[in-house]
Amino acid sequence: MLRVVSGALIRDGYVLMGLRKKTAYRPDLWELPGGKIDPGESPSQALAREWREECDCVVRVGEFISMAMLHLDISFVIELYAIEQAAMSTPPRALDHQELRWVNPLYAIQRMPCSPAFYWHYPQLVKHIEATRPMSSCDAVGDSGCTYDACPQCHPLARPVLALGEL
Repeated sequence: MLRVVSGALIRDGYVLMGLRKKTAYRPDLWELPGGKIDPGESPSQALAREWREECDCVVRVGEFISMAMLHLDISFVIELYAIEQAAMSTPPRALDHQELRWVNPLYAIQRMPCSPAFYWHYPQLVKHIEATRPMSSCDAVGDSGCTYDACPQCHPLARPVLALGEL
C-alpha cells in the first residue's frame, strides 16, 4: 500500500490549498500540499521535502491530525499533519500547482472540486482548527452578535477564498 503525507498550513481559520495542474494525476482538484513517502524517509522528512518541492518553503512538521485509507485506482494511506507557520522560512509559492489559495475548509467541501483525501480528512481538520485557534474578541462577547463581516469565526463564508497575499 502506498503511503502519502499532506500538510495543513492554517491561518485565521483558512487552510492553504493547491490546485492540481491540468497535466497531473486527477487534475484540477484542490488539495493540501504533500506527496509520497520515499523509501527510508519518515513522514516528517517526506512532508518537509514535498513542501520544498511544491511550495518552495522550508517548514517544520507539527502534530499528526488524521489518516485516511483510500481505494481508488490504487490503494493508499494519506496521513495529514499540521505545518507550523512560525517555522516557515519564506512565503509559499506555487511550484507544483496551478495556484495556491487560502480557503475556508467548509467552503472547499461544499463548493470546490477537492481531492478525495480532503473530504476524508475534513472532520479531523476542522476539529484541529477549532482546538488550536486563538480566542477571538467575538468569543469573549458570546452570542451577542458579531458585526465584523470578515470574522472567520462568526462569518466563515463571508470571504471563503483568499489570494496568498490577502492573509
